[in-house]
Amino acid sequence: MKIQRVVTFACIGFLACTSITFAESYVESGSLNPLFIVYETDPSQLTKSADNFLMQQITDRNLHNDVGAATALVGLGQKWNGWGSKAKHVSSKLAEVHPERLVAILDSRDVLFNSLNKDSIKKFVKEYANIVKDNEQAIVIGAESQCCVSAMTHAKPGSFLNDDMTRTDIEACNSGDIDCVHRGTEHQKPWEHAMQKMAKENGATSENIYVNAGIIVGKAKNIIAVYEILNMKETEDDQALFTELMLKRPDLIMLDYDQKLIGNSIWTKGMDGCIFDWNDDQNAFVHRKTQTSPVLLHFQGKFYECYENVAKQFGYHGNMRRKLAASPNNYNYNYNSASPQNMPGAVLSLIAALLYSLI
Repeated sequence: MKIQRVVTFACIGFLACTSITFAESYVESGSLNPLFIVYETDPSQLTKSADNFLMQQITDRNLHNDVGAATALVGLGQKWNGWGSKAKHVSSKLAEVHPERLVAILDSRDVLFNSLNKDSIKKFVKEYANIVKDNEQAIVIGAESQCCVSAMTHAKPGSFLNDDMTRTDIEACNSGDIDCVHRGTEHQKPWEHAMQKMAKENGATSENIYVNAGIIVGKAKNIIAVYEILNMKETEDDQALFTELMLKRPDLIMLDYDQKLIGNSIWTKGMDGCIFDWNDDQNAFVHRKTQTSPVLLHFQGKFYECYENVAKQFGYHGNMRRKLAASPNNYNYNYNSASPQNMPGAVLSLIAALLYSLI
């Protein structure tokens, strides 16, 4: 039996845009179809003028009837206090979900569904099971080729969790804040080396060996268990904490090295890093290197040119531009000669704000 709640959101204030309907489909525990939880705080992101094509993918079809999946939206209208805010709102929703249900947690503005049909959802479930077959309590997180968020350069592996999995008194600062800018390549090396070592031990051959917390997949009970261990404040960086836990307990967090569930672009390479190619036979995008067709595609680093190219194949009409300059103090932006790595973080932030105001 399915229970469906339909909520319509209109634009607020002076925003002139058309409202759309977001349908949250809930399937009772007897039919444990995968649940895709989307985190979004801004109601205007639900409008067609927002260039948020993920919302259109969700609202333009009945996922339960068409593909055997369900969706839920969390955080809408709530204040974003930092990267840990997502954990707060997702945890609240997971408390209502059957413990054994497979859940995918998605950021709203840089994620798209790829091959969205019954076969792809079945493959999604199967691939997850294959990844965690030896660690059934594990959750799976996306893997990318770029390390590390700025919070990690303010600490070292072992800073946030004791060996008994209790929290230390050190918090993960909020990447992007003025007091949590990236401190440069040298300060991320301990994390890089630890993840490189883990990837080698796991036999990973991909360059995607670093944690990206934009997409998380796992059974509801296992995601809740991880959140309880991390016990993160809203103002803490979730990616730093997930990385810490993975290094201490690789049986609880695993990376999708081969991009079977989660396809991550390589935003540091510009359009050369838009590594999803359309395949007519599969009617889906295929990862150029792994030749896999992940159900979820992630365009981290505000890689909106790549997002646009992919979304247009699914019917998107618009013009998006890259906004990497908006937050150069999150990752280490030494890939752009206009943003020297050794420039003080405060100066970078000021320049970024000025540039972003012109976009």
